[in-house]
Amino acid sequence: MSSPSPRRPPGPPAMLTMYSPVSALVRPGTVTVPLEATIRETLRRLEATRADLVVVVDASGRTPLGVFTLEDLVRRVALPSADLEQPIATVMTSGLITVAPQGTIHHAVLEMARHGVRHLVVVDAQGALAGVVSIDSVEGAVRGRFSGAVADRNVAAARAAFDYVMHERRELSGAATD
Repeated sequence: MSSPSPRRPPGPPAMLTMYSPVSALVRPGTVTVPLEATIRETLRRLEATRADLVVVVDASGRTPLGVFTLEDLVRRVALPSADLEQPIATVMTSGLITVAPQGTIHHAVLEMARHGVRHLVVVDAQGALAGVVSIDSVEGAVRGRFSGAVADRNVAAARAAFDYVMHERRELSGAATD
């Protein structure tokens, strides 16, 4: 009689590469608020969960409609002294940039850089929220899979590529306005 194979604990696969699926980085418990939530309610939710992003969803709680980040807080709420009783829809970032769970981490990083964002909303084939992936989760995964100098080199390479594309993006958008 053969002994059962040991079960691997849940979490990222043992060998994570830039060509691993995005789903390997998505953690359960994406912070969400309904479209009708006020800015104040959203800020309380962010504070309670210590998150840096909240996904604004439809009434079903399944379809993402926008995101609200700490950058949005500064630019669209704090600096203009927005009324905290306004709906979050008035200050959220809409026009979501999404990625499928089976898409590669490499593709996700390129999309983040291409669009100048640090997070992508992960949606399934039906458009339902599956989670969020961030440049920080990519870096964390690389650090978790490698150690010491190898981790540092891999993180530095991924960060350099991201920063380069972000720089080129800013240069191009600056040239377009000249």
